[in-house]
Amino acid sequence: MKHEEKNRGLAEACAPVLRTTSNSSQDQSRVWSLAQMGAGTVSGQSVIMTCLLDRQLDSYGGFAGQFPYPIVSSLQYLPGIGAHLRTMEFRCATTVDGSKGLAYRTCPFPNRSSNSWLISAEAAMNRLVGKWGRVTSDHANQTYVFEQLKLEGRPLPSFPDVSEEVDRLLADFVIDRPDHPILRQLLGDSVSDAVQQPQVIDNASEEDEDVY
Repeated sequence: MKHEEKNRGLAEACAPVLRTTSNSSQDQSRVWSLAQMGAGTVSGQSVIMTCLLDRQLDSYGGFAGQFPYPIVSSLQYLPGIGAHLRTMEFRCATTVDGSKGLAYRTCPFPNRSSNSWLISAEAAMNRLVGKWGRVTSDHANQTYVFEQLKLEGRPLPSFPDVSEEVDRLLADFVIDRPDHPILRQLLGDSVSDAVQQPQVIDNASEEDEDVY
């Protein structure tokens, strides 16, 4: 049976997020990359949309974390922003310890060769559907590795509607104005005066390595 995927288009996917506001200051901690999630399972339904991937570095210049900020379609054409945009898939997730949230991955760029992290993330996400498992990072081979967990007697959870969960958990993080702090941080103070030009969302960037 094919997993149901709710792909309403990038612009449409951002629109419902803008209609509500979140009441939780902890929502960011409930949005996980596959390796961050730990042991758990994910829903068959998914939402795909364009996000600005904010990557943080530690004091030594190493990867220290990231967060996907949904960005409205009107801001996806700002000069210089293309290098920071990624097409992301989100699924409802439940961990073995009962935590509930969203799991995400970066989608490979269509019709273009992609790196092994992105390809293996897609396979690992699909394998988490309908079973308990864990995804870990294999640095030597630059891939994500899925391990199925044998939890005798542990029933699989039911999931809420994925679009409603995206709406609820990501509402406070939508980039919907040119003077948004994340945009100003990446593109500088001149971003609000920029002329719109088409940008390429390059999911095949060599910078997309291990995502914790």
